[in-house]
Amino acid sequence: MMKQIWKKVIGFSMAAVLTTSLLAGCGKGADDISADMDTSTPISIDMMLLNNTSGDGAEFVFKELVKEKFNIDIKFSLNNNQSHFEKLNLLIASNELPDIVSPLPADRTKLIGPKGALVAVDEYFDYLPNFVKYLEEDETNKISAMADDGHIYALPRFAVGKTDYKWTPIIRQDYLEELNIPVPTTYKELFDALRKIKAAHPDTVGIVNREKMTFLKAFGVGYNTYDTMFYNKENDKFEFGPMNSGFKEMITDFAQAWQDGVLDKEFFTASEQQWQEKFLNGSGVFTLDWPKRAYTLKDSYQKLNPNDTKFNTNLIDPLVSEGYTQKRLNYSETLGLWTSWGISANTKHLGRILQMVDWAYSEEAQNEIQWGLEGKHYTVNEDGRYQYTPEMKASYNPEGTVDPMNTLGLNHNRIMRVEKDNGVVEVPEALNKIIQGYRDNVEGYETDYKIALTFTEEQSDRIEEIKMVTDTLVNEGVVAFVTGTRPMSEFDSFVGQIKQQGGSELEEIYASAYASYKEKMKSAK
Repeated sequence: MMKQIWKKVIGFSMAAVLTTSLLAGCGKGADDISADMDTSTPISIDMMLLNNTSGDGAEFVFKELVKEKFNIDIKFSLNNNQSHFEKLNLLIASNELPDIVSPLPADRTKLIGPKGALVAVDEYFDYLPNFVKYLEEDETNKISAMADDGHIYALPRFAVGKTDYKWTPIIRQDYLEELNIPVPTTYKELFDALRKIKAAHPDTVGIVNREKMTFLKAFGVGYNTYDTMFYNKENDKFEFGPMNSGFKEMITDFAQAWQDGVLDKEFFTASEQQWQEKFLNGSGVFTLDWPKRAYTLKDSYQKLNPNDTKFNTNLIDPLVSEGYTQKRLNYSETLGLWTSWGISANTKHLGRILQMVDWAYSEEAQNEIQWGLEGKHYTVNEDGRYQYTPEMKASYNPEGTVDPMNTLGLNHNRIMRVEKDNGVVEVPEALNKIIQGYRDNVEGYETDYKIALTFTEEQSDRIEEIKMVTDTLVNEGVVAFVTGTRPMSEFDSFVGQIKQQGGSELEEIYASAYASYKEKMKSAK
């Protein structure tokens, strides 16, 4: 979804406005920076933040902390997802970026930074020891954040010790037990199980989905494919997913599932509410989602049907396909390049901002920014885990009224610069044991195995041009093949069309960028 938004609103042909002459570098010397760090004078800075609700962030704990420690009044501009990026596009084009933008994804900082729009933070590493500590823990971090000119313009978020699995398999365990069906371990076994369940319960619809076309990413994990370019670890190369054999196997399986009635007829269109309703009315049998959903679905059902004790949505091990037998789960970024901050080159308060930024990466700041103030916003239990006080909304605080993230800015991944896995476990112990088992027995990986390529402006423009065509081609083709309006016998010609429309060229561009990435990694060692 985000890539579609970026395509629509960040037309980098507009970025021609950012000419080198207009945005000449504004690097400051040590004397200037030191002078900027005098906190005796109050200042205000503007920060544009993607938030789920509108407002001015007046109650954000981060705002209060920064005011107290650095005498800085942050003027927040809060925008929802689409508005954030639409406004960002206009601000880039008019050279009016606020002091700080979050998120300013690293793939964009790599393009507008070299044009002079952003501060090259690597020029000020002496003032950012806490940030540098995290950046240099893994050489991949530094290379992935680096622009084509060798500078770093992004201030990413680091998730420490976290493995937030994205697309875990959730199934109606009670149906399996009722019909003595073994827990499926492959997609073939899953579809067989769904057909048996439908025979016994005709009202079931099998696999339900709230991700719309993102399902290609979610289910693609088990087929070693993707909806666009991805890093294929087996071949050590970036490939265009719809052109590989795993994609064909996945679409073939889903087309058969549709024909057999075990793929929801609203699979491509269902909203989150409709997705949930299908589970709560008993028709949904299987989905891929966050692990916690297995618990929340069961809890919601039992509240509606307190006398039905059989309903059980449970986690199972990740499924594999015939062509790819490695059990894998994708987890959220530990190197949060998408949630990076960017500092405008036009800021008048660079020294103070660098102070604030480095503090945000410090041990002192981490708990306060993530959890707030002890006693007021959180307490620490006997296991040393953090949990919100009763008035805060959380799964364990059913009477809570205060939204920690949207109202107070806590556990907000566009504010936190270091995120730790130190909160209380919010799922029952039985589910938590399964999740722990994933960590022991399943390959967990970040998207593209943490490899974030850097492209030249020319390459980026060409990638966007091609994807505007191929994304539509792939999405329309997938729906047609799965629903049977186009026969699978035409799939190979479909792949040939994708190649002609730029799929092969994309692979060439990525191969060049990956070669440069590997050279940088080699040099770093």
